Amino acid sequence: MLELFNCERFDRRRHPHYPLNRSKSALEFCQKDLESRPSPTDLLVPKLSEILFLSDLIKQQTLVAAKRVGFEFGRMKVGKVRAGSQTNRNVLLPFLGQHMAYHVLNGWLYPMLAAFRANVDWDLHRRRFEWKAPLKELVPQVIDDLVQVCVTEHRDNNLQPDKVGKRESTYVQCYDKVLLHLLETART
Repeated sequence: MLELFNCERFDRRRHPHYPLNRSKSALEFCQKDLESRPSPTDLLVPKLSEILFLSDLIKQQTLVAAKRVGFEFGRMKVGKVRAGSQTNRNVLLPFLGQHMAYHVLNGWLYPMLAAFRANVDWDLHRRRFEWKAPLKELVPQVIDDLVQVCVTEHRDNNLQPDKVGKRESTYVQCYDKVLLHLLETART
């Protein structure tokens, strides 16, 4: 998840679809980052708890957002079972201190999570990684748009849920949704 926020490697033109596609490439990126000076890892690691909080917040709000955009998330197949099946009950969201009754695959989570790079003020040489807008405010404002991107990729383009996050176009669209919102609210 840290690599999704590496603004040194990924910007508005290059997107981190690699971690879900090729975990070996993601590990090689992390190794290079650890060896670099200054190291992007030095900026990313202190933000890990905030990134994990953001991940839980996105997961928590995905079901309701899916309903608002006319998609029954709980009925979607996740492997051999539905996202809202008995098997996927009581999923822990440790950074929110809550549980939820459905499972959000990384194929949906990663593009939505990576989109929040648009909300990062990044300067490696000045050692700055700051959120432009508070995450608790921003997520509810953009979640419907992000979920709609995943729904469209899944339903209209006939992609399995876990394959949605393997397409760079999904990352581009999600990133653009967050960036557009920030531009419209003058937070860039």
